[in-house]
Formats: sequence, C-alpha cells, structure tokens
Amino acid sequence: MNGLKGFSQANQETQPLIAILKTLSERYNVSFSYVDETIANIEATLPSEDLELADVIYELELSTNLKFSILNSRFITITKRKATDKTIIREQLEEVVVKNYLTSGITKLNDGSLTVKPEQFGILPGLIEPDVLQTIQALPGVFSVEESVSNINVRGGTHDQNLILWDGIKMYQSGHFFGLISAFNPYTTKKVNVSKNGTRARFGDGVSSVIDMQLSDDVDGKFNAGAGFNLINAHAYAKIPLTHRTELQLSTRRSITDLIVTPTYDQYFKRVFQDSDLSNNAKSDAIISQNEDFSFYDITAKLLYDISKKDKVRLHFMNINNSLNYEERSTINDRSDALNSSLSQQNFAYGLTYTRDWSNSFSTRAQFYVTNYDLDATNFDIINNQRLIQENEVFDGSARLDFDYEPNHNFKFNLGYQFSEIGISNLEDVNNPNFRSFVRDVVRSHSVYAESAFLSTNAKTRLNIGVRINHIDISDDILIEPRLNFSQRFLNAFRFELLGELKSQTASQIIDLQNDFLGIEKRRWVLATERTETEVINEKSLFPVPIVKSKQASAGIHFNKNNFD
Repeated sequence: MNGLKGFSQANQETQPLIAILKTLSERYNVSFSYVDETIANIEATLPSEDLELADVIYELELSTNLKFSILNSRFITITKRKATDKTIIREQLEEVVVKNYLTSGITKLNDGSLTVKPEQFGILPGLIEPDVLQTIQALPGVFSVEESVSNINVRGGTHDQNLILWDGIKMYQSGHFFGLISAFNPYTTKKVNVSKNGTRARFGDGVSSVIDMQLSDDVDGKFNAGAGFNLINAHAYAKIPLTHRTELQLSTRRSITDLIVTPTYDQYFKRVFQDSDLSNNAKSDAIISQNEDFSFYDITAKLLYDISKKDKVRLHFMNINNSLNYEERSTINDRSDALNSSLSQQNFAYGLTYTRDWSNSFSTRAQFYVTNYDLDATNFDIINNQRLIQENEVFDGSARLDFDYEPNHNFKFNLGYQFSEIGISNLEDVNNPNFRSFVRDVVRSHSVYAESAFLSTNAKTRLNIGVRINHIDISDDILIEPRLNFSQRFLNAFRFELLGELKSQTASQIIDLQNDFLGIEKRRWVLATERTETEVINEKSLFPVPIVKSKQASAGIHFNKNNFD
C-alpha cells in the first residue's frame, strides 16, 4: 500500500523518547512496554495532539526506526526493528470499525457506538460550523421531528429519554435559542460518544440513548486559546496551564443580539416565536407597540489537578442561560398600559471527580455532581387583565463510585454504586381568577452495577455482559436491567453484532398545551410518583406518572471494505 501522510509537530524540538512515551501514555490512556536499552539515547519530536493514536505510532516508527506493536486498546510494545521488517501503517483493530464515518471526525466502534470529535469535524449538509447535537442528527436512527437540538429522537424515543451527559454530569437543558443552537461549546468538547443500544451498565436513567460529551482530561502543559463570532453569537475559549500539575479550561459564548440585529437573528426569532404568545399578541388591535429583548450565554470551566502520578482531581462547572423579556404597550378604554412579560431558562451544573490508580491493572473513580434546571415564565395578558406565573425546577444530586480491574489484555471488569436524589417542582399562579398550584416530588434511588468485557487477541471478537440493579424509593420493586453487547468479525469484511438492554428512568417530560410557557416551551419535567389514579389537590388535577421502562434488542451484519460500509 502506497500513500502520503502529513503530520504537524506539537514541538519541533527533540526530546528523549522516554519523555514522549510518558506524555502519550497520559494523552491516549495507553501503556508502552519495552526494554530500557531499546529506547536509550533515542530522541524524537512530540507528535501533535490532534493526531489519532495510529498516526502517532506511524510517525514515531518513521523517526525512531523502532517497531511499535499495538496489542489492544491499552498496551503497545516497542522492539528493535529487524532487517526484514518494513515500515507500515497499522490498523487500530481494538476499537475502530469505520473511520471518517459520514464525514471526518466521526468514528464507528465495534461495540456499536459512535464517537464524534468536534475538532476534526468535516462537512455535513446544512452545517456551516461545528455543533455537537446538530452533528449527531446525521447518524442513522437519530433525527429531530422539529429540526432542533432540544428535541432529538433516537429510534423513536423522545428527547427526555436520552441520557445527555456533560463530563459525566446529567444535563436537563441542551439548547440555546430554545432549541436552534446546541448549548455545548464544540471548541472545548473533545469527543462525544453516542450509544443507541447495548450501553454500559454504569449508565442508567435514559431509556432511549446515551449522549456522553467529554472534555479533555489531560494536563499537558500547553497553552491554547481561540475566539470567534458569527451573526448570532461570539465565543472564546482557553486552556491555561497553571503549574506542571494544574490546568484550567475555560469557555464562554454569548449572543450579540442586544448589540446588533442581523438577518440571521430575524429568521431565528421568527421560527422560534411563531404561534407563541409573543407573535399572537402582536396581531391584536389593542397592542400599540411591542419590544422584545432576547439573549443567551453559556459558561464552562474545568480545573484539572494531578496530585501525583496516581491521583487526579477534576472540578467541573457549567451555566447555560436563555432569557426573553418583552414589553407590551396598549390603550384600552382610553387607558394606556405597559406590562413586561419574561421567560428565563437555565441549567447550572457542578461536579467533582477523584481518580486513583492503585496499580497498572486496578483503579477507582469517585464522582459527585449537582445539576439544577430552572424554567420561569411571567406572562401578562393585557386584553384579559390577567397575570400568569409558571415555574418548572429540577434539582438532581448524584454520587458514584467505580472500581475498574484489567488483569490482562483481554479482560476488563467494572463494578460500581450510584446514589441519586431528584426533586422536581411545578408552580402555576394566576391572579384572575385567583389560583395557585405548587407540586413538588422527590425520588431517591440506589443502583449497583457490574460488567465484564472480553476482547480477543486479534480484536475480532468482543463481548460485554453487564447488569444494573436499581431500587427506587417510590416502589418496593427491584429493577434488574441486563446489558449485552456482542461483536464478531468474520471473512475480514463482515461483522455480526448483537445488542440488548433493559433500562428505566424516573424523570420525564410531559407536554401541557393548555399551560405552556408563553407558547414557546410546551414541555415540563415531572417525576414518577406513587399515584395510581388521578388526584385533585387545590383544584389541580394530578395525573399518575409511571416509571418509564424500555426493552431493546437488535442484531445486524455490517460490511466494510475499501471504505464502503
């Protein structure tokens, strides 16, 4: 096979190969095995962090004349090259099935999941710049009936049935401009793993799919920053080394609509607010003038601290905000009125993660996070002399402990426990006629899970078997959720895949067309309850909300040869 490959160097100065291997071990989470004298007195340049691991290995082989053999996803051996050896590009068999799936930056793995790397995005129809949630809608089985990022449907599931994770923290808001723009900054998101079936046992609470967004988790001592803008917003990000063991990652994005009104903003505004109270009131003869003020922003921060080679601490923070204020002026019966209606939607998230590597084969990981979603609306109806206040708030606190054991190249074991407490409240307050309803529910759950993974030496056979056991305090039942993920490659170009899972979730969204938020947001979060029949409390009907459960099984044969899949 002949071909040309070009590489960019992260550092043009040469350095000892042993130092480069240490950096690459942390960057790609791999281990190098070698005899000390094999790499003694050998120097090279550090490959760019933008390269795939297979490309990094290829570059090092060229510059060092050593032989790098990829055994599996964690281990690489280094030996001296024999006279009969030839320099070739090796395929990373342990994970990748199809690279550049649909476009560059999307990789299909042999566990059925797909990995999206925003920094390597290619061109997709209708996408002019990186957008995490817009991109995954190009994947098979993923779409949006509303063509928005706040209503993603995976294999017929609803948006709330997707488990959306940002650095391990569950998110309840996913979009800016009420669904037209992803709320997650693509310039700091390193990769996104999308799993539609056969998900790992550690993931619960989302019966449809898992969308797992991950930021960079390595302290590499390099400064990186950037900024830009378009006709909707401006953004900036930075990766700042504080010490050789500490790094701070920051990003922010804010709309520019309060500074300048662009044609793009006008089109977005018309699409979002069509058939809403804002547009319908403007058609009334009683309304003389109407002024709206809309803005959004997001802020993310991650502090990385490597206490030692074996101990790592990570702090996470995120704030997403959408805000709309509009003033209506009218004259009714020779009386002039001016009232201000508003809608605010935001999601705060805080997290702490501690990882300890006890040995080369055993590690533990503890995580604690709190996420808070709040949707507030105040609507003044001048014509009917009415004021309506609505609130929908979610508070989610979770603690998790994972044990990972990898005795050899072929087997991996994971055991874990998760505690979760979710509280959701809904408020409605009307002044004409006087009516007030406030409902708050709390659900606590305990989950234990275990999973074993097998990967054959030739990487043709992969088997993941796991189980998750949930106890939810509103029910005496124990929910047992088995997980299966099997993949077998045969005849080189064919791969058989068998996936299955049982899952459940307690928090879901309902559509309330009679009491929507200004006609813009029609969905509100609710919790599963013990109610089995409709109850009326304070003239408010409370309907039973069950625990959502799902069963999925799928089988298929994939063909891949000469980039044809």
